Amino acid sequence: MISAFHDKLPEGCWKAIYEAEFYRLKKRKKVLYEENRELKHGLRHLIWSRYARIWYERTIDEHTLDENIYWYHKCGWLWIYPTEENKEDIREDVEKSGMGYWPLMRKRQLEIDHERHLQFGEKGNGFEYKKMWFRKERYNK
Repeated sequence: MISAFHDKLPEGCWKAIYEAEFYRLKKRKKVLYEENRELKHGLRHLIWSRYARIWYERTIDEHTLDENIYWYHKCGWLWIYPTEENKEDIREDVEKSGMGYWPLMRKRQLEIDHERHLQFGEKGNGFEYKKMWFRKERYNK
């Protein structure tokens, strides 16, 4: 739901580098796979509108879809604009992991990407086809 819009980026926001910044782990889970994660409800973020040339302020709630987060992040239109509660949640998460914020987010993004690759990645046998094609060319000479 749109709560406000901004002509300029407000103080204290940053561009979302990783899609994993919008998710939290469920209790007693260690890896950020699809069944182990949930959206950070209450996280305030900004979405760039390339037509209106403004940032729309939104909050993640139960109506927010994973596909929308994925699409806006892929286009590069997402900025995180946390409240004090969100900042405290981030601090707790970082302290619990024992890593810095950016290394933790990179690790979690790699977990998301690994799962997507296993589900939707290239399943073809391009290497075998290339080997067969070169073998056929060599015999035809």
